[in-house]
Amino acid sequence: MNKNEPLPIDNTGTGKLGSVRVEPMTNYMAISIAEGYEDAESEEQWLEAWQHLVDTGLAWTLQGWFGRSAKHLIDEGRING
Repeated sequence: MNKNEPLPIDNTGTGKLGSVRVEPMTNYMAISIAEGYEDAESEEQWLEAWQHLVDTGLAWTLQGWFGRSAKHLIDEGRING
């Protein structure tokens, strides 16, 4: 590898260097991951989905367990409130 080349990165949780998930987290994707009908690629993506629900306010407007689950993750320090 040339020292001027950027280092390969993995932000997908796959462990494969150079793998980059470029699609942004959408409301639909976040809800799908939180409800479990779509698998998260990693725990990082699962937390990203919950953080998205909190950041957009959806966690507080969907069914009650979304808000309770989000509050639990916030209280544990796993996501920001």
